[in-house]
Amino acid sequence: MVGSSDPDHARVVADLRARFPSGRICSGVVRRVLRSVAFVRLDDARGVINTLHLTSGYVRDFNDRLRVGQVVTAEVMYVDEANAVVYLSTRALEANPAAPFSGRIGQVVPATVVAVPQGGVVLLTLSDTLVALLAVTDEERAGLREGDRVRVRIREVDLGTEPGTHRVTVTWP
Repeated sequence: MVGSSDPDHARVVADLRARFPSGRICSGVVRRVLRSVAFVRLDDARGVINTLHLTSGYVRDFNDRLRVGQVVTAEVMYVDEANAVVYLSTRALEANPAAPFSGRIGQVVPATVVAVPQGGVVLLTLSDTLVALLAVTDEERAGLREGDRVRVRIREVDLGTEPGTHRVTVTWP
């Protein structure tokens, strides 16, 4: 890593900021995919998509969503000055995944268990891009496994005001 006091580094960062301002939509080619991060080539610049910015849905492994050579379109979040890297978000371009549930309060819907961590909740997917937490007792949690299909009731829908701030609250029927 080049120190930020290096004049060449400062020029590179200034150039990246000029070409990739926050909010700009750009496309690039996926060059490397790890479990929780993808590296994207943006012409002659380096881009990164991390776990929080890939999708609203649950992703256990980036390899399930991205492939080397794939062209992705994303929104520029910011330029990392220290590493001269452009942080990107494909999630920012998604429609609000909670919107289809806003008119379904009180309805019972199918969900899939995606994680059963220790504690009083399980992680569910209600759609490809929407994750919800379900409060459970220890006894209920012990009977649940990843991949189980369950039915839950939509209790509350908060569409949020910023991308990624939506929330759907669910309970047992």
